[in-house]
Amino acid sequence: MSSRAVIRILGKGDVERVVFVHDSLVSTILFYAQEQVLERNDYLFPFRKGGHITKQRADQIEKVAARQANLQRRVHAHLFRHGYAINFLNCSGRLDALQEQLGHRDINTTRIYLRLSDEDLRREVSKIQF
Repeated sequence: MSSRAVIRILGKGDVERVVFVHDSLVSTILFYAQEQVLERNDYLFPFRKGGHITKQRADQIEKVAARQANLQRRVHAHLFRHGYAINFLNCSGRLDALQEQLGHRDINTTRIYLRLSDEDLRREVSKIQF
């Protein structure tokens, strides 16, 4: 899988940044955009009356999708972001790269994703040779 593709993200505080993503995600986004008849600079999730959907509307959509999927856990956008961050660290181990990808100004904000689960600790301890 390649990750040479980039997308522009409008984040918190209307700060725009470029994020590297896998080509397969770009293909999925392009397919969606074509089906929705979106132009190049349109919002990916536009609001009917112009602009983009609100965080509250995104939360509503996620809640309905989770209910339809019979998920027992409360689903919210930050859960996806957290899962991505943990997976990123497990694959790369680079906190500075994750900081850049998430758009954190302060590395200490990114450090919250370093918390290890009991299973992570068990796996690391099992690597010790006596």
